[in-house]
Amino acid sequence: MLAAAQPPPGQSARLFGVHDLSGTSIEHLEGATDSCDKGWITHLVYLDGGSHAITPPAGISLIQRLDWSGSQSAPQDAAQRGPYADRFVETVQRSPDVHVWIVGNEPNFTIWGPLSPLSAYIEPYIEPFVDAYARIRDRVHALPGHANDLVLLPAPSPWSPCFLEGFARIIRGIDARGVTLDGFAIHPGTRHPNDTQRAERVRSDARVGGNCEVGPYGESFDQYRVFRDFIRVVDDNGHASKPIFITESAQNTDDPNAVNHVDEDRGFFAAMYEEVAAWNASNGNRIRALTPYRWERFGDGTARDHSITGKPSLQADHRRGASHTWTSVSCEPTPGRCRTDGECAASELCHEGVCVSAPPCPCAEGRICRYDANVCVPSVRGEATITFSPAMPEPGATVRVDVSSPTGYTNIGLAWEGPLGVGGAPAATLVDITEGFHWLYDAQAPSAGTYRATFTADPAGTVYAIGYLNVGAPPADAGAGAGVDGGATPSVDGGTAVDGSADPSRPPGALDSGCGCRVGLGGASDLGLLVLALLGLRRRRARLDHDSEP
Repeated sequence: MLAAAQPPPGQSARLFGVHDLSGTSIEHLEGATDSCDKGWITHLVYLDGGSHAITPPAGISLIQRLDWSGSQSAPQDAAQRGPYADRFVETVQRSPDVHVWIVGNEPNFTIWGPLSPLSAYIEPYIEPFVDAYARIRDRVHALPGHANDLVLLPAPSPWSPCFLEGFARIIRGIDARGVTLDGFAIHPGTRHPNDTQRAERVRSDARVGGNCEVGPYGESFDQYRVFRDFIRVVDDNGHASKPIFITESAQNTDDPNAVNHVDEDRGFFAAMYEEVAAWNASNGNRIRALTPYRWERFGDGTARDHSITGKPSLQADHRRGASHTWTSVSCEPTPGRCRTDGECAASELCHEGVCVSAPPCPCAEGRICRYDANVCVPSVRGEATITFSPAMPEPGATVRVDVSSPTGYTNIGLAWEGPLGVGGAPAATLVDITEGFHWLYDAQAPSAGTYRATFTADPAGTVYAIGYLNVGAPPADAGAGAGVDGGATPSVDGGTAVDGSADPSRPPGALDSGCGCRVGLGGASDLGLLVLALLGLRRRRARLDHDSEP
């Protein structure tokens, strides 16, 4: 049994959380409780383009999933597993405040075999995941500050052929390598051929057989309590003390175009948290997180909608899970790191997680000094380019925002925010589209301060550019450490991207959520599709966030 004590560094005491790091998911967790501990977010980045530096938002713990690419959660090709392991370890090294990691995603999602016999389906994915985990786990624990991190092994998707037998064989394969398993990431859910979410499926004891013709796991629960089957496999194979993280949970239909989560408070998510909390009460608080799939409208490779964002009644259902914890709440900062200006001396500012005595501005060429926190950020970054006219507007001006790119996009959108730290601004209006891939917007700048333009497009609302614009003179107290909202300046990379990159061509989610500013990544327009049709362009191919559903 696991003792209930204050959580280790980088771990929330709450079961509560969501899947997908974005501005609105952060705001949802922040508003769900007045505690300093806001819960969990399961976050994904890809490593085929390089390593990342990741800093959690203040009060939120990250379960950081690291996939090789959008088409392979862990490399099937053994020659790619070395680079995957290297970049995994580099990402851990560059992310001192993240302490829970997942090696890829559901093993069967990108690697599988034939369906006859059923056991043949599991063979191709066992060795790649055994090898990937074995290459990574001990190297992570050898890094300074990460000796106690949890490197989680993902389980196959529920009800896929021989899913429990495949899970058991991966566990036994890692044990045979002499590598310690830290914990497990599982994805229980509910299912129905064509219906939406229902709380009674969460509590169902129905069972189903015929899943596998070999091994002892041919039968399982048919609905949410399949999580108990996953844990049974873990325990049967000698890991009964290891923590469990539920990093995806959803209702699933067979219809690839279905809305799985409708905007109604049916107690569906609340039932999930109650079910897990009740199981925890008899099993040493072993399950540490439950992050439903998913916050954003990103697909699972189909058009199915599992999203929670933009659905207030569904969000109210989810918020009822915020009170459930697996241990006692503690919000002490990591030694040597800060989250807000209030954790620094009176003359200091919390910048990039460190208390600094002198504000970073003025800025070098290509960077702009944000008025709200007096920190330097890239004036524009990303695959696309953003320019503003006029370049130094006065309050009350109409600003022309010109987004340009060497490539066409579909489903474009521009989020216009500011002044940062003060509140929202009127939305930007698309006024013209010109040759050479220019999207022209008009945006209002009613008051002095720093504004931000965030350009998104397919796939899945990807952020392709972020640009900053200062309007009017800086506030009189800029640079004095006042921060946002009277001194609280959460340090999430201090104005850089969440992944720490200066030019994120494929950002992982909520970018630049430092200094209390959040980017909403929704609201894309269908005009991009019309543009590409008029220009006769082949649609730009890019990776989808292929989070799994069976």
